Amino acid sequence: MMTILCDIGGTNCRLAIKNGHSFEKQKKYKVSKYNNFEDVLNEYIDNLGVKPEKIYMSLAANPDGNIYHFKNQAANSNKWVIDYNNIAKDYNLSEIHIFDDFVTNSMALPAIGSDSYKILRNGKEVNSKPLCIIGAGTGLGISYAVPNGKDYNFIRTYGGHFAVSAVSDEQYEYIKILKTMINRTPIFEDFVCGKGIINIYNIYNRLNNINQNIDESNIFSLLKQEEEAAKNVLRIFAEFYGLFAHITVSCTCSYGGLYITGGITDILIENNLLYIDDFIKSFEQKMVPVVAQGLHNTPIYYPDRDLLSFYGLIYAINNGLKGENL
Repeated sequence: MMTILCDIGGTNCRLAIKNGHSFEKQKKYKVSKYNNFEDVLNEYIDNLGVKPEKIYMSLAANPDGNIYHFKNQAANSNKWVIDYNNIAKDYNLSEIHIFDDFVTNSMALPAIGSDSYKILRNGKEVNSKPLCIIGAGTGLGISYAVPNGKDYNFIRTYGGHFAVSAVSDEQYEYIKILKTMINRTPIFEDFVCGKGIINIYNIYNRLNNINQNIDESNIFSLLKQEEEAAKNVLRIFAEFYGLFAHITVSCTCSYGGLYITGGITDILIENNLLYIDDFIKSFEQKMVPVVAQGLHNTPIYYPDRDLLSFYGLIYAINNGLKGENL
């Protein structure tokens, strides 16, 4: 019985086949090069030469009845629409399960070993407390793994789609300027994702009277330069990222561990561009003692494992978890 694993975000679609507690035959497709998901699935199945019986899907999308749309405020690079009833019928599937993309990331946490994590900051694990996973990529996501006896409950959220806050005059100035640029209340995702770095860089240039417009084509080459602009942009990004983590962990007492992931996080860590000291300083803050102590003791990890969501989907299959569409 063949089960396809599928992860679709704002930029890429990834497919693989479940093989025990792992997967094989993984393939990545650029969403922008295909009209719809079915075209990708047909190509993948044709190359396999075997039809699937089940599909487990991880989607960075919001449901509207049986339809899933790929939408976020910071970017709208994926125009696909997923209709799971049509997919089940067209491919004669016995089961199709759809999960939020960051729920599958949180499901992966109990499924992979400690050797899969890089420790960014040691702490004191509290097994009875929730785990929080956040990630900057095309968008900004959050999910929680809440202990429930020997198992976990996994919490879906709307990610970084809540009003961004500031703890410094500089951060407030960035928020104020962005508000005039986008004509709405800025959210954390406007600063903490790929588009967010571009926003920060362009606001920095505006504040410093630099006539240079940054876009996706040159952002990372600029960040790698040892110059004042790049250093300040990376510091401000790390501060907003840390403040986002501060809120998502402290509001839920997720002192069991903070995990950071996502495509932009991967790129920054791989290139030694994530200013972790600034992240941690912004994460902890000078708070009332009970909160400050909890945050100070929270270990911070980077899951150094490709295709984290696939391990979450495998956890769902092996533990009998059904998709949110059922």
